[in-house]
Amino acid sequence: MTESLDSGQNHPAYLCGRLLAEYEGLQFQASRGTGESKVNPSVADRYYSLASTYPQIAFPRIEDLGNKHLRKLRRDNRGAAVAIERRLQELHGTLEQAAAYRFPAMLNLEDQGRFALGYHHQRAHSMAQARANKEAAEAERIKGQEGQEECR
Repeated sequence: MTESLDSGQNHPAYLCGRLLAEYEGLQFQASRGTGESKVNPSVADRYYSLASTYPQIAFPRIEDLGNKHLRKLRRDNRGAAVAIERRLQELHGTLEQAAAYRFPAMLNLEDQGRFALGYHHQRAHSMAQARANKEAAEAERIKGQEGQEECR
């Protein structure tokens, strides 16, 4: 295990943790269009314990909620929906190869640790990407303003 997101890691428990983090991000993105600043409770708040111990029970429920959030996000922000859906499909594809697309029935303590690492690594990675995108957009905005001022 590494200290940051390991996109080459294909252990089913780690992938399940990453999936939960992606579904949480999806829920957040879908709620932004309604003007809500805080999702309460998040999909992780509701399902973390169940997903980290019995993924086979939790993930059908999580995916059902995720499909509802994707429908809303497609309507409000098609680009974000496509990006998140692509990441979810990649994770599902990796899980399919690693576990014949079956969510593990139960995770032992060691696998619960892998789940936690996957979840936190994915969240940290997603937050870092969002921060970098925001900084790049701000730099582009400032550059555009400077260009307008030079034209005057």
